[in-house]
Amino acid sequence: MLLKFSQADAEAAHFLFKDDRELAEVLSRYEWWVLERDINGSIQRDILRLGRKGTQKEIDEYLCALFREDNHARLEKKVAAWFKTPYLAEHAEIVAQCLAAHKEGKFCLSVATLLPLLNGLTRRFRRETFGTRPQKSSTGAPHRRKAVEVALVAEYYQSLEPPLWGQPLFEAIKTKFYGGYGFGSGTAPTSLNRHGILHGEIFDYGTEVNSLKVFLLLDTFQHFCRSVQERKTREAAA
Repeated sequence: MLLKFSQADAEAAHFLFKDDRELAEVLSRYEWWVLERDINGSIQRDILRLGRKGTQKEIDEYLCALFREDNHARLEKKVAAWFKTPYLAEHAEIVAQCLAAHKEGKFCLSVATLLPLLNGLTRRFRRETFGTRPQKSSTGAPHRRKAVEVALVAEYYQSLEPPLWGQPLFEAIKTKFYGGYGFGSGTAPTSLNRHGILHGEIFDYGTEVNSLKVFLLLDTFQHFCRSVQERKTREAAA
């Protein structure tokens, strides 16, 4: 039996998701993405207010303060959950040192050291989930450079998650954090561009905002990868 929706139902649904769409747009505009386990309720309302009246600096500071309060308790709780993911558990000492560096304001250390873990995490996830053959993009062309495996997993994330969550992260990865540009002759799309940082082309990346973004990127990806693998395990056992 097919359910029929009235015009009133459609209008109600449009109104219900209006704030969610605006939130995704605001965060994308300022190189963030929807943190579905953190941005809700009063936090969502605050960000929408800042998006309407504030600047990128104000939104950056709001999110940094959110994860800085109570001696970084919210961030510490996230990092503690990472060790349920085998790859990150194997690199627990590196993670612990990065968290200590972030809390001490040594952001150059945390950014440059955490970024390779993002590559390693997604590479192992791709290998364990899809096998050893090069994974293809939505265009059908195989990707052979290791760094773009982060973009491939972001594309997979986009395909499985609701659009308001998946699209902002995928766009941020594709166009900003892992966006390509000509070294020595082009302008980096953001100071948190992985290629520019690890190839010695960007030197102003050591900020609290960038460090927090790398922590949250790792958190988003590790949670997604673990969820996919746990679901596959349940399906195999059924």
